[in-house]
Amino acid sequence: MLCAMLLSSLAVAQATELSVERAALGAHDPAYNSIDYRDRLSGWGLRAGYAVVPGLSVIGSWSMQRRGASNYAPSFLADEESSGGGADTQVALLGHTAGLGVKWNPIENPWFSPYVGGQGLLQVGTLKLDDDLSRDDNVNQLTSRAFAPGFAVVGGADVGLGLEGLAVRPMGHVELGYGQLGALDYDDLGELRLRGLIVRAGVGVQF
Repeated sequence: MLCAMLLSSLAVAQATELSVERAALGAHDPAYNSIDYRDRLSGWGLRAGYAVVPGLSVIGSWSMQRRGASNYAPSFLADEESSGGGADTQVALLGHTAGLGVKWNPIENPWFSPYVGGQGLLQVGTLKLDDDLSRDDNVNQLTSRAFAPGFAVVGGADVGLGLEGLAVRPMGHVELGYGQLGALDYDDLGELRLRGLIVRAGVGVQF
């Protein structure tokens, strides 16, 4: 009986998949603290997969991240009676992260199918600084764009409901791993080096 169940689970072929996912990448860089106090860059995205052979799928993903903060910069008059003053500088980061790689399910099961995988990453980031949001032409408004390649290595599982008989069936996935991007060079605004724990979870369909 157990052998038959194992053989039947191995015969379940991974299908084409589409899902919406929440993805977060560690951001252990002191320069990131001016954008977000949390050491991670997270956002929503899409994942698609196609089985090239049973158990091995090509995976593509895309996610968008938005983060921002207000930083107070004090200023003082040059005379003896210093007067505290200053301005709030708004810092915003918009990132688009694309990934392409593979995942391998050593044991395919309609309920719970563990896998390991790896992806090459590419992030396009736009960093903005502005000390007057009411104006679009102020001198201190700065914008810079940067590109950085990277990689991710993950382990996770596809979670289904045992509905392999359906042509289109619901599924979910959750995965943990490590990811790293190269230096994002924002010219005069500095550099960001994003790396650390990757956490992804999503829901979608297989067909």
